Amino acid sequence: MGQGVLLLDFDLETGIASNLQNITPNVTSPSGAPQQAYGVEFSPNNELLYVSTYFTTGGNSNDPNNQYGALLQFNLKASNIDASEVVIDERQTYRGGLQLGPDGKLYRAMSASYSIGSPFLSVVNAPNNIGINCDYQHNAIALTGDSRQGLPPFITSFFSEDIDIIQNGASSTTLALCAGDVYTLMAEDITDAVYTWYGDGVLLSESDFDLEVTSPGFYEVFIELSGDDCGTLEGEANVIYYDIPFANQPNDVEVCGDSETVTFDLTLQTTAIMGTQNPSLFDVNYYLSLQDAMNNQNAISGGYQNVSNPQTIYAGINNVNNTACFDITSFELVIFINPVINNVISISECDSDANPMDGFTALTLSNYNSVFLGTQDPLQYTVTYHDTSTNAELGTSALPDNYTNQTAFTDPIFIRIENNANTACYETESINIVINPVPDVFNSEIYQCDDQAMIDGFTTFNLTEANATLTGNAANRSTQFFLTLNDAQNNTNAINGNAYNNLSNPQTVFVRVTNDITGCFNFTSLTLETSNTQINDYIAAPVCDELGSEDGRNTFNLDTYSSDILNGLPDGLTIDYYETANEALLENNALPTIFENTTPYSQTIYVRVENDNACYGINEVLLTIHPLPEIP
Repeated sequence: MGQGVLLLDFDLETGIASNLQNITPNVTSPSGAPQQAYGVEFSPNNELLYVSTYFTTGGNSNDPNNQYGALLQFNLKASNIDASEVVIDERQTYRGGLQLGPDGKLYRAMSASYSIGSPFLSVVNAPNNIGINCDYQHNAIALTGDSRQGLPPFITSFFSEDIDIIQNGASSTTLALCAGDVYTLMAEDITDAVYTWYGDGVLLSESDFDLEVTSPGFYEVFIELSGDDCGTLEGEANVIYYDIPFANQPNDVEVCGDSETVTFDLTLQTTAIMGTQNPSLFDVNYYLSLQDAMNNQNAISGGYQNVSNPQTIYAGINNVNNTACFDITSFELVIFINPVINNVISISECDSDANPMDGFTALTLSNYNSVFLGTQDPLQYTVTYHDTSTNAELGTSALPDNYTNQTAFTDPIFIRIENNANTACYETESINIVINPVPDVFNSEIYQCDDQAMIDGFTTFNLTEANATLTGNAANRSTQFFLTLNDAQNNTNAINGNAYNNLSNPQTVFVRVTNDITGCFNFTSLTLETSNTQINDYIAAPVCDELGSEDGRNTFNLDTYSSDILNGLPDGLTIDYYETANEALLENNALPTIFENTTPYSQTIYVRVENDNACYGINEVLLTIHPLPEIP
């Protein structure tokens, strides 16, 4: 073996030795010469290596005075095994073999020289303990004879049978537990058998077939059978305890979305769940059910799209070395629906204050909420109005509900709609408040001719003939007529403007003038007054039937009668002819200058004479057609 020790890993299944390491004992003789390795043995838990060394001065191996030896311990778990060397014993002695006994103790053969043995064995009572805590006892066991250099090889399998004391269904002798677990190692309960338990090589007080374990260590039991079943049963368990992680409670994942489903990156919750725990020792997985989380199965991978809103997600944090050590928490995936602002560029109002033409007016902004919300539930969303885009985005400095526009006629403002359940879910938009002036209006009057048949101050008026004066002849204006100002303001009980019979003489009616483009309206009044007829009926000179037709019809030039009718009346009068008295009253369907009678032989038409609608008369004009004489 020389000075060094070769250490390899041995695969029990393949039989392959690998990971060669050279361990060099760093111990010398009194003369300073390095010692050579001789005997080697592992601790019961296979974590410590014991090496016996020796050196012979002058090459005389039979002289006890020329011999020097030592017992060394190396920690196989150390990052630098060579540097972990501990000298357990060194003295004037010759080389001796090492052997682990069935009782878990390590025995050292003693010799004075090559030819001179020793009547003692030295013992390491607790070979699983590091350093001098292994409890080395020199010459602890007296022999009836001498030992010399070596010990008989003790192959455990020849003398004892391995048994399973973990009994968890696994073939390994390693038992992984979680902090706080209590586990019972259990051998077969055999009558009259003697049970000896060790923990890390230390004899335990337990003496029956089971052992309750609450701490990590290498546990062994040796069972000495009695009677005819002589022999030994041996069981071992390397118990390792792992920390149980703690699942910190994360916040619910709350997002804004345009629909009830969103793809979530659940790993963004890992840092909160992990907290300050070491991510190299613990990992976090996500599950759809508590049962899956408890069984560590069906973990969610990649982006996850929720199937309900809200939805519970379970998170399990596991010890990477023992997934049975875990903790579980849960959180909610919650989607808050983003509001939608209806596509309305502007809102228009009419200038309704004391100065209806200056482009400023008082508004109640909340009246427009429904316009922008559309079909969205007003109980779920809040609408606010702001003077700047920044204030709208931040949700600060909302305009008062009772608001007067700050810019005449067109005032740009910003609207914000937010989800009441999560105000981070909002939408903003710019809009214009357009203030339209009310239309200009003018008072007017109509003087109407009284009915010739009954002069009583009542007649039928065509109110619409005053539209031009009522509106100042402005385009895109419509009029409505009412008996009271209140009706006009409330737009109720409108009267027929095309044919209205006055109720008094004179009478004032009220007019609602509307701008057909903006819908804005204003009010004025129209005075109605009738006057008596001041002209007489007129009988036109008869004419003869036309030759060849003889149908009682002829063509009349009505202008030829006008000078006779207007004779004696003031200048500046206008004259029109109508087929019926009603048409003359309403000034509808005036006849052309050249008129052919529609009633054969005799027809009465009507003439209307007026000055600016002031009545001078509506009277009859009799047209007569004589038949031609019959020629025998």
